[in-house]
Amino acid sequence: MNKWFKVPKLWQGDSCYIIGGGSSLKDVDLTPLMSKWTIGCNDTFKKYPLIDICCFGDQGWYRRQKKALQEFSGLIVTNSVNLLSEPEIKICRRLNFGLHYETDWQLCWNCSTGALAINLAVLLGVKRIFLLGYDMKVTNGKHNWYRENESYIKDDIYEYKFIKHFTTIAEGLKKLNIECYNANPDSALDVFPKIELEEAFQWKC
Repeated sequence: MNKWFKVPKLWQGDSCYIIGGGSSLKDVDLTPLMSKWTIGCNDTFKKYPLIDICCFGDQGWYRRQKKALQEFSGLIVTNSVNLLSEPEIKICRRLNFGLHYETDWQLCWNCSTGALAINLAVLLGVKRIFLLGYDMKVTNGKHNWYRENESYIKDDIYEYKFIKHFTTIAEGLKKLNIECYNANPDSALDVFPKIELEEAFQWKC
């Protein structure tokens, strides 16, 4: 059985890119990220297999993707404690809300994998974070670039469940002097400075 995963400071002082599920990324070429540190949320490992870390929080998602993840060579990190018997994934203890940085083996959930991934980046030691695909709304009629059936997802899920937790995350990042940029000017998530995706790709990390 796994013990809690202690997140190492692998990216101390560096920048990282977190790839979310927003449908604004559906037709985006992610190869400009080839030389950069990357965390991919959920199905990103299929769209861009070169990500360094696959991050997820939903054990149901893992059960569905377990076979496909066998082909992924990077780290797989979660705070879904019900998966402690799975030796191939790294599991941190789950905290519900906030931005945790006082120990290296606990990650806050904040109701979304996108929020979890930001906390993971903090524990990895980064100084700058770029958020890709954090649309936080329906874009082009879709919630996600990777889901075929979205009929069960309510359009207002972002307002009542996801977005509200990012205010606390933004405040925590500011206290830690960690920069965070939302690389989607059309995103409904307004607590981070917004830049164009091309600018994020070209940033000298």
